[in-house]
Amino acid sequence: MSNHPSHLPTLKQSRHATLRRFCAGASLILTLNTMAQSVTVSAPAPPLAPGVIRQTAPADSPFAPDYQEAVSGTPIEFGQFRIHPFFSTSYMQANGLPSGLGVNVDTNIFTFSPGLTADVGEHWILNFNPSWVNYSAASMQDSVNQDVKLIGAATIDAWGLQFSEGFQSTRDVLAETAQQTKQHTWATLLSATRSIGVRTSYQGSVSLNERYADKAPDVLTWSTQHWLTMQVSPKVNTGVGLNLSYIDFPHSNQADMKSIQYLGQLTWKPTNKLNLSAQGGLETRRSQAAGTESMNSPTLQVSLGYQPFDHTTLTLSDFRNVSNSYFDDTLTKNKGWSVSLSQRLLEKLNLAITYSDQSSDYTTFGGSPAPASSILGRSDDLTSFNATLSVKLFQRWTLAAIYQRSKNISERAGLALTNFNFATTQYGLQLSARF
Repeated sequence: MSNHPSHLPTLKQSRHATLRRFCAGASLILTLNTMAQSVTVSAPAPPLAPGVIRQTAPADSPFAPDYQEAVSGTPIEFGQFRIHPFFSTSYMQANGLPSGLGVNVDTNIFTFSPGLTADVGEHWILNFNPSWVNYSAASMQDSVNQDVKLIGAATIDAWGLQFSEGFQSTRDVLAETAQQTKQHTWATLLSATRSIGVRTSYQGSVSLNERYADKAPDVLTWSTQHWLTMQVSPKVNTGVGLNLSYIDFPHSNQADMKSIQYLGQLTWKPTNKLNLSAQGGLETRRSQAAGTESMNSPTLQVSLGYQPFDHTTLTLSDFRNVSNSYFDDTLTKNKGWSVSLSQRLLEKLNLAITYSDQSSDYTTFGGSPAPASSILGRSDDLTSFNATLSVKLFQRWTLAAIYQRSKNISERAGLALTNFNFATTQYGLQLSARF
């Protein structure tokens, strides 16, 4: 694993250099999300959309109803600012939580997370959500996490434009590293959509994702993606897309990468209770290192939703992809599936259950020398079960009981890699409010 010198204090300088390259028109890529999952429990973030989008979104928009509920109430108004404060606090007991390679501990976790969502006029929305995380175990480091996101939207002639900028600073326990991993991430996106005739539309975007970490190589992911979609019938939409990517490792000797994805997508809603969404294709990755071979891999993301009753939703999903590892000169081939159930009970209680199973194989390009970490050949199987039972209190308050169990089995050539094996159980209470 990388053992880079600490360069997080110079993050601002690196960020400015990156923006200069972005404005100069350097090559852009599609954001390829890593599948490193946080092992600790965190509160879900509400969907965000500026007022101009919420006002024009159709009634069956997938995010508009959730967002309207999230910001219901009387805002605090300052001129063009309409502010909705919120907070959450939780107390969890965690058993077997990874705190270092091969070391698992029992600890209490106390989290306090205030925040605010602010509409700035009708075209901008800002979300700010810091959190203080305290562990009772001496081997775990307390942290102050940050989560900031700004989204803007506008319509110019026949074009719909959207811009977003996000920043996160975390010290979460990741399944891939089996320990707390401090990282700063930036996400910048500019997208445009336009209708072409009655049934056809175009959507294009350029984006930049940046990850600066203390136990992993820094990664800058440039992307541009282009989609042409067509409404075949009132129930069927199809599309073809092209994603071009360039992946830069600015603070290590790791060779940069190029990627191209040829994609297709399908959405099908045969009834009001059933809907299918699928996107997939072929990705070709090339390393800039001399003598290496290209890697061809399928990419797939499928989701099937079923709502037999008004307050019952069942969702099945499956995915396949390749992502950048948290180790030098290493990629992970990921595949997994999940099933989730959302059910209202007794008019006031809400039950949410999710089970997921993900496998990751660590590999590199053909012809490339083995990395110093000797992580090649590692294979992980991460399973997770999450259950939350919540109840509304006094209209704006929610009390939830949370249970989560995660287990990772890591091996190489049939032998267990005990440094990355763990089985952790977490349970506790969370109190939250939105105003």
